[in-house]
Amino acid sequence: MAYLGQVGKTAFRQMKRVIPIWTNEYISGAYTSQQLLNVPINARISGNISRIESGQPAQFEPVVLFYHDTNRVISATKTDENGNYQFKYLDATDKYSVIVFPIDTDCNAYIFRNIIPVIPT
Repeated sequence: MAYLGQVGKTAFRQMKRVIPIWTNEYISGAYTSQQLLNVPINARISGNISRIESGQPAQFEPVVLFYHDTNRVISATKTDENGNYQFKYLDATDKYSVIVFPIDTDCNAYIFRNIIPVIPT
């Protein structure tokens, strides 16, 4: 297994805690089982990232998805060769933040906040 470092271990631990929604911790809140069954989890967030300097697609850049309110890491991916990224199976009632960490540029990160996922038609 690759060495993740302290930050990576923390993010990985948080991701593992978020994925299983049917835990006592989640259900013990103010949710009934009927409310949990009615949560639409078919929404998605997708986008295209281009370099500010050149306008070229940002290829294979790390992209991280967070819950907007708690800043908990949900998922991570990389852009494809055209700068596209996508996160699927999200709750359409939540807001999210997406951070892109460009490689080999003067910019530290592109931050997109208050994103509401879209249910595809």
